[in-house]
Amino acid sequence: MKSILPITILTLILFFSCDCLIEVSGTVVDSKTKKPIIKASVEEAYMNWGSLETDDQGDFSTVGRTVGILWCFPLYLEICKEGYESKVVKISHKRHKEIKLKPITE
Repeated sequence: MKSILPITILTLILFFSCDCLIEVSGTVVDSKTKKPIIKASVEEAYMNWGSLETDDQGDFSTVGRTVGILWCFPLYLEICKEGYESKVVKISHKRHKEIKLKPITE
């Protein structure tokens, strides 16, 4: 009986813990003009799964990976573009998000 309990607990942990894939899409725009920001860098803020750039409409789309036990932890994206303040955004489920970057004023 004692040897079954650890195996049962381990099985439950493995069954309920997993990698979570979150589909992410968004549009990066200038916070003042509301115009799309082209070639802004979009990358996962705390892990290195690579980066991508926004297209000529300021849009991006990717699949991010997080982990979870019974639920998925949120994904944090860092958005950067020269001439703008960088921004980290939290995405907890699939949805299209508008991200506003603030221009750096000198």
